[in-house]
Amino acid sequence: MDMTKTSVKLALGLKSDACLARIFGIGRWAVGQWGEDKPIPRLRQLELAHKFPEQFDSDGRVIAFGADVGSSEVGKAVALGSS
Repeated sequence: MDMTKTSVKLALGLKSDACLARIFGIGRWAVGQWGEDKPIPRLRQLELAHKFPEQFDSDGRVIAFGADVGSSEVGKAVALGSS
């Protein structure tokens, strides 16, 4: 997986680091430390792939753009484990 902050924001239709931070339930300063075109932390990539399987394939590649991330999804914790 090599999801970048830029590709994730495009795929999810997010305008800012603050929006991305809310998805993870972390501060925008933390997301601000990630380079725009560098891979985001591995656990965050797995979290996104689990939470938005319609947007990212199992290898972390973007397969769709513009997900409807409703307010009920923002900041929701995701349990990662085998299904």
